[in-house]
Amino acid sequence: MENAGVGIAKIGRSPIRVLLIEDSLEDTELIIRRLEKGGYEVDFERVESEPAAKAALDRDWDLILCDHTLPHFSGYNALTIWKSKKCTAPFIFISGTLGEQAAVEALKQGASDYLLKDNLTRLIPAIERALRETKEHEEREQERVRSEKSLRTSEARFRALIENSSDGILVLNRQADVLFSSSAVQRILGYQTEGFAGHNFLDLTHPEDRHEAMLAFRDCAPGEAITCKLRIRHANWQWRVTECVYSNLTEEPVIAGIVVNFRDITEACLSEDALRKSEEKFSKSFRSSPLAFTISTKGEGRYLDVNEAFLRMLGYRRHEIIGHSALELGVWAKPEEREALLHHLDKYQRVTALRATFKTKTGELRETEIAAEPIDLGSTPCVLAITQDVTETRRLEAQFRHAQKMEAVGQLAGGIAHDFNNLLMVMRSYAQMIESENANSRILNYTNRIVEAADKAAGVTRQLLAFSRRQPQELKTLDLNRVVRDFDTMLPGLIGEDIQLQISTRADGAIIFADQGQLEQVIMNLVVNSRDAMPAGGKLTIETVDLELGENISEHHGARISPGSYVVLTVTDTGHGMSEETMARVFEPFFTTKGVGKGTGLGLATAYGIVKQHRGFIWVYSEVGLGTSFKIYLPKWRGANPSEVVPEATPTRSLSTGNETILIVEDQLALLDVISEYLASMGYKTLKAQDGDTALRVAAAHVGPIHVLLTDVIMPGIRGPELATQMTKLHKPVDLGVLAQTIQRVLDNDATPSGGNVRF
Repeated sequence: MENAGVGIAKIGRSPIRVLLIEDSLEDTELIIRRLEKGGYEVDFERVESEPAAKAALDRDWDLILCDHTLPHFSGYNALTIWKSKKCTAPFIFISGTLGEQAAVEALKQGASDYLLKDNLTRLIPAIERALRETKEHEEREQERVRSEKSLRTSEARFRALIENSSDGILVLNRQADVLFSSSAVQRILGYQTEGFAGHNFLDLTHPEDRHEAMLAFRDCAPGEAITCKLRIRHANWQWRVTECVYSNLTEEPVIAGIVVNFRDITEACLSEDALRKSEEKFSKSFRSSPLAFTISTKGEGRYLDVNEAFLRMLGYRRHEIIGHSALELGVWAKPEEREALLHHLDKYQRVTALRATFKTKTGELRETEIAAEPIDLGSTPCVLAITQDVTETRRLEAQFRHAQKMEAVGQLAGGIAHDFNNLLMVMRSYAQMIESENANSRILNYTNRIVEAADKAAGVTRQLLAFSRRQPQELKTLDLNRVVRDFDTMLPGLIGEDIQLQISTRADGAIIFADQGQLEQVIMNLVVNSRDAMPAGGKLTIETVDLELGENISEHHGARISPGSYVVLTVTDTGHGMSEETMARVFEPFFTTKGVGKGTGLGLATAYGIVKQHRGFIWVYSEVGLGTSFKIYLPKWRGANPSEVVPEATPTRSLSTGNETILIVEDQLALLDVISEYLASMGYKTLKAQDGDTALRVAAAHVGPIHVLLTDVIMPGIRGPELATQMTKLHKPVDLGVLAQTIQRVLDNDATPSGGNVRF
C-alpha cells in the first residue's frame, strides 16, 4: 500500500519535505536514514504509481527523489510529470540500473543529479548542492521579476510623462532619425504619431535653421542639454517656430537616445512682433499726433516725455519741460484740478474729457480737456495723458448757445406776432366796415387813423415775423454722400477718441435738392446728441442708403411718408438710449434730458424743422441701455437743373357771389365775428364755429350745400386740414380756405383733403 510509505523523521536539525517515487520499502528506509544522518528532519511521502505521483506533485515539496525503474511507469515519466507541473523542487534520480548515457539524458531533461543506490555517499552533498542551486535560481528569478517590474514601472512612468506633457517629445538616434514621438507631436505639428517614426528630424527643420540644429545635435554630450530656436515644418507645410531642448540620454537604458523637447512658440513670436510693432506705432503716434501727449510721474507730476503738440500748445522747448514737474512750471493754473484728475484715476482707472485750465509759458490761459490712464514704467507709477486745447471750441460753443437763445426768442416773437396780427385784423376790418357804412367825414377821419395805426402795427409784426423766420434757404442739387464723407475728418475731434466713428455711404446716386448748410447743421446736431449719450465712449455710425416706397405705402417706421425715391440718412449711437416717454417729446422745442446748463433742447427741434422744410421726414428709435438711431428721409432730386425749374402758377378761383354758404371756423371769437360780419355784408350766408368738433355738428345740421370752408389751421381739437377731410365724408364737397400765419409748416405735415380745393 502506497499510503504506508508516508512518515516523518523527527531527528535532525533542518526540516525537509521529500517526495520519494520508489517501489522498494527497503530502499526508502535506507534513503531516509541517510538523510537523517545528514542532519535533516525529514517529512516524506512515498509513491510508486503514476496517478499517485501526479497527485503528490500537486503539493509543495523541497526535494523529489525518484527511482529510474518502476514497475508501472518509468522515472522519465515522473520527470515529465514534474516538468509539466512546473515544480521548483530539485529532481534527483536514485537508481541501481541507471547507465551513464541515461544519466546524461536525465540531466538534459532537467534532473538536478543522479545517484546509484549502491553508492549513496554522495546523497547528502548532492541534495545540498541541488537545494542551494534551487534557492539561488529562485533568488535570481525573483530578482529578474523585480527588475522587470521595476523596468515596466519606469517605462510606464516615462511614457505617462511623455504622453501627458504639453511639449512635443521626440527620441532620436545618432542619425537624427525619429525612434519615438509623443502624442503632442500630432497636436503641434500635425503628423500622425504612428507614422512619424523613421522621419529624419533635420529634414523637418527650416533650411536656414538646419545648420544650427546639426550643431546642437552634434555638440550635445551625454548628460547635457542644449537649447535653441528652430522652425519646423508642419504637416500642412507651414513653418512653426519652436523652442527645442536637446538632452543626450543615449546612456540611459530606458531611453537610449537623444530626447528633443519642443514647444510651439509661433503665436508668442507673433505676439512679440505685434507688441514691437505696436510699440513702434505708439511711439510714432505719440511723436506725430496733433493731440498733446504726455507721460509724467503720478506722484510729482514730473514730465518724462512729451510730444511736439504739447510743446506747441504751451510754448515750451523740450529741454525746458522734460524732468520738470507740472506744478514747478505752473502748467496747471488751478492745481486742485490735477488733484481731481489723480482722484478720478484712483477711483475709475481712467479719465475722459476732464476740464482743466492750463497756463502757457507766456502766461496765457488755455481751456483744455484731458483724457488719461495710469501706466507703469518699470516700478514707477505714471500717467499717460492726452490734452486737447478746446479754447476755441468753448468760444464757438458760447456763440452757439447764444444763437440758440436767439432762436428761442425768435420763436416767441413769432407766436406773439401771430396773435397780435389777429387782433390787428379785427381792428382793421371793423374800421373798414365803418367806412362802408357812408359815415360822415369826421367818422371817416377816425377810421382812416385806425387803419393807418393798424398798418403801422402790422409793419412791426412783419419785422417780428422776419426775425422769427429761419435763414433763407439756398437750395441746390447736392450729393448727400459727399456731404456725409466730408464729416469723416471733421467729427473725430468733436466726438473724442473714445468714440469709434464709422461712415458708410451706400446710397446709389444720393442727389437731393437742399440747403447744404442746413443739412450739415442737422448732422452736427444729431452727432453732438449722440456724443453726449456716450460719456464712456462707444460707436457712432453715419450711413446713407436708398429707399423706394411704393404707391401703397403711407407709413414707414411709424412715420407718414409719401411714396417715392428717398435717400435715407441714418445716425446711430450705442449710448444710454431713451425711454418711450422721452422719445415722444424728443423733437419738442426746449425739451431736454440734460442737466442745467448742458442743453437747450433746441438741437433736435431745429433738425426736425429743417428736415420738414426740405419736405423730408425724420424718425427715431431707441432702447434704454442699447442706443439710439435717427433716420432722415430726403426726397431724391429727379428733375432738371434747379436753375431751369420754373414755379408753376397757382390756379386761383373766385368765390361765388350771391347767396352761397360759407362755414367759418376760427378759435379767436373776435376774428370769427368780424370775418362773419364782413362776408355777410357782401351778401353771403355764413355759418360759424370756434373749433372743429362744433364745425362738424354745424355742417351736419345744415340743410343744403356748404360752398366754402374757411378755417384756421391750428385750433384746439381737430385742426383745419383734418376738418376739411372729415367734411368730405359728410358728402359736402367744399372749397377750402385757410387762415393762419403757419400755413406752409402745417400743410407740410398734413395731406390736402381729396375732393376739395385749397386757396389762401
